Amino acid sequence: MGLSTVLGNQLAHPMGAAGWVVGKLMKVANSQPTQRAIDALDVQPGNRVLDLGCGAGQAIALMSPMCGDGQVHGLDQSRVMVAEARRTNRNDVKRGKVLILSLIHIS
Repeated sequence: MGLSTVLGNQLAHPMGAAGWVVGKLMKVANSQPTQRAIDALDVQPGNRVLDLGCGAGQAIALMSPMCGDGQVHGLDQSRVMVAEARRTNRNDVKRGKVLILSLIHIS
């Protein structure tokens, strides 16, 4: 299996230590498009927001304060990214303001 295939697989579904590294790189590479998307959403206090494919949770961290007493939910297929998103948003997860789930657990 070539490097491009391995990298492509990690980008599609980050797993293990390599997935954690890929997730960090995706966070940097996607920071500007993520901010543009959030700006376009115009999140308001009281909104409930779903981030489908939430990755490491940086968009959730940006939207959570914007929605005031609303909630932000994140879903991702990668357990590595779900764990990172929960760490990134640990305080809001504890308060119940943010809920992050793995798509693997949904049936």
